[in-house]
Amino acid sequence: MGIKHLKYPILIFFLLMQVISVGQTHRCGTHFSEADMAHLRNVVKRMPIDIAKDGDFECIPVRFHVVRESDGTTSSNPIDFVKVLANINSYSIDARVRYFLVEDPIYVDNSAHTILPNTTEDNIVNLFGTTLNAVQVYVVEELNPGVAGYAYYPYPAAISNRIFLRADYVNNQKGTTLAHELGHFFSLPHTFRGTENGPTDPEAENVARTGPNSNCDVGGDSFCDTEADPNDFIVGCDYTGTITDVNGEEYTPLTDNIMSYFTGPCREGYTLEQSAALRQGYFVRLGHDTYSFDAQPEDVAAPTDLVATISGTDLDLTFTDNADNEFGYMLEYSTTGVDDFQGYLEAGILANQTSFTVTIDPALTYWFRVRPVKGGCDSYSNTVFISSGIDLDGNDSSGLSGNEYDAGSLCGAGSATITDNDVSIVGNLNQASIHVQLTGALDGTAEKLLAPEEVGLNISGNGTASLIAINEGDLPVQTLANWISSIEYVHEGETIIEGTREIEFWVSSSGVSTEQSTSFIAVGNDYSAGNGGTLTACPEGTANWNELIPENASPNGFWEDETGNTMSGTFSLEDIDGSYQYSVGPDYCSDQATYLISEVDAPEYTLNTAQPFCETKCDGMISVDIHNEFTGFLDGIYFEGSADELCSGEHDLFITNGTGCNRSRTIILSYLFVPPLSFPNRICASDQIVPSEYFDDLPPFTDLSIEDLYFYPGYPLLLEPDSSYTITVFNSEACLNRSFNFETLMCPTPNSEVFFVPSAFSPDGDGLNDIFKPVTIFDLAFYELVIFDRIGGVVFESDNPAKGWNGADVQNAEYYAPPSLYNYRLTYQLTQDTDREVLKGNITLLR
Repeated sequence: MGIKHLKYPILIFFLLMQVISVGQTHRCGTHFSEADMAHLRNVVKRMPIDIAKDGDFECIPVRFHVVRESDGTTSSNPIDFVKVLANINSYSIDARVRYFLVEDPIYVDNSAHTILPNTTEDNIVNLFGTTLNAVQVYVVEELNPGVAGYAYYPYPAAISNRIFLRADYVNNQKGTTLAHELGHFFSLPHTFRGTENGPTDPEAENVARTGPNSNCDVGGDSFCDTEADPNDFIVGCDYTGTITDVNGEEYTPLTDNIMSYFTGPCREGYTLEQSAALRQGYFVRLGHDTYSFDAQPEDVAAPTDLVATISGTDLDLTFTDNADNEFGYMLEYSTTGVDDFQGYLEAGILANQTSFTVTIDPALTYWFRVRPVKGGCDSYSNTVFISSGIDLDGNDSSGLSGNEYDAGSLCGAGSATITDNDVSIVGNLNQASIHVQLTGALDGTAEKLLAPEEVGLNISGNGTASLIAINEGDLPVQTLANWISSIEYVHEGETIIEGTREIEFWVSSSGVSTEQSTSFIAVGNDYSAGNGGTLTACPEGTANWNELIPENASPNGFWEDETGNTMSGTFSLEDIDGSYQYSVGPDYCSDQATYLISEVDAPEYTLNTAQPFCETKCDGMISVDIHNEFTGFLDGIYFEGSADELCSGEHDLFITNGTGCNRSRTIILSYLFVPPLSFPNRICASDQIVPSEYFDDLPPFTDLSIEDLYFYPGYPLLLEPDSSYTITVFNSEACLNRSFNFETLMCPTPNSEVFFVPSAFSPDGDGLNDIFKPVTIFDLAFYELVIFDRIGGVVFESDNPAKGWNGADVQNAEYYAPPSLYNYRLTYQLTQDTDREVLKGNITLLR
């Protein structure tokens, strides 16, 4: 067996050996080149193991080309091609790849091309054409002496899509030859690369997996979960050598690895690191455009009606064959029931065969299905389930089926049996251990499992939540089943957290655990509904079934009348007729008692509250004036009718007269809300102003101050015009303390009996006071308005009373005068018979 790659086309051979004796030289062409190993380490080995194992299955097409002798004879058989598909689909489970046949094997009968090197690879390939959309496998009668097969490293050239096999090795030794070559095809080196040349070889791998002596990630095959392999001293499936690496540590190679030179019957699969690299090697090949793996499967109808029958260790399966182009079928199985089905070794079924038998481990649980070898990866039969291990309810007498068993309930402390009396066990339990595990235990060490010890089992953990019984005495199955049915669940706690406990049973044999069988037990407290008799209730308008709890009874029960109607909510004693049943506890731990209902006086009270002043102050108060004897609780704490220093929020009030008549309510305290406040930044000064008139909804107890002057909110105040002030709003609880800056302006006043002249304007475009203009109600005979800046320059002129100044310069309409104090001169004449009058003053421009 071997590998070819493009830069160094040298074969790596798989020797046809069953035994390699001490000192014998291996026939191996060469190891991977440094370029190949660099590509493996830097490109292929990028996929983490967990990502590879959790990925979706990749479906890979395979095509077989078979060169037979001219008379049609060959060393391979049709069943070999079916079985080998099942086998390679078993080994590749951790790589998450599945293989299928694109079509029936293609045969060419030509004795001139059945032996390499008597002919050439290209001659053989040319016999079949150049279709390159699947893994191309070429089968001939003989390769180089001692060689069973070889493959090419995953490089881009079309020639690298070739695997060559000897015909008698198509499925020799459980298909491990083809699995070995597929490993090379998708980038895996031999486990002994470099190391077979001796421990001092620069590429040799040391034994250490970790620490300073470890080089497993760069030496040998570059995988740390394949032990260093010197490829020597191999006898069957045992490594008998004692040689050491350069650090003096003895080699312990894996004898079951597909990529080793141990014999086929020994080899069982790839390691997890190899599987991840194989999967990534497939994706590397997908990146090449000289060939592809996009061949589509044939439309083969999936089998139906798969049925399985167990007889000891034999599993007989039958199904309905619905296809006429199937070539064959392979059996797939899972031991978990999830999407991890893999090929069942050697379970190959030829076309038109609808029954077959395989050998199984009766201590394991299986899910089986049948898939056509040409039907792609998503075409398969129905799935059959094969149970094994412990069945807690062998005849379904509990009402449940299979391995789940409802063991009943336990009310309060005590013990309970957790299985039926007909436990059944499937499989050989010689030297096996039986595990019993209490899960969902909520009360710690108060819960435990107890089992009889006199049957001859070696029991550990008895009296705890987990126990193990080892069948060292080779006891019969029935004795073990009787022992399991005698195990008890015990609860010794005074307080019980109610819930369902699970007790899991499973058998472990040779390190393999069977399917778990689960027993369920409901655990609850010991409830009481009281002693029955007469029960008093509140009069009309206050009686409530939900709050009516009998003396010495557990709370949270419910009431029913004599006809089974559930009673809830408030009720009137005038409507009470007959007796009522109080029930408490879950179904499996319930208690009931019957009562007659009579009237009792209810507590009456008057409620007063005082709200907190501030959100940050806890100075609220609740007082209750009770009109008869009572017991009061506020927020669950006893109180005598008054409580202060309360914060804002909900407060629960509960009042009872001690005879079963109660009242409760929720009281909400809210701090005195302070609304948003705003004060204008300019106001007109007059003889007196009232600042509080500029605020809406001032809260109580609010004071105002302007500068150092304090006054009541509604108190009138005389302020100077054209001045700046700060007004502060506050209260004594420090919940409100806000300040606002503002200016006082001289309000417009009449300059004469003719004109009203504003003292200020603000041409900022907000639509308010944007234009300065003297206002008159007279039709004037003459009007002239001139506005000067502080140095006497004219900034505005108008002879039209309707035209005012918008702040623009009279010389340059695009230049706007700056905020300042300006002088105006207004000349006017009322009629032609009167003299002209002149008014002078100043105007403030604000921006």
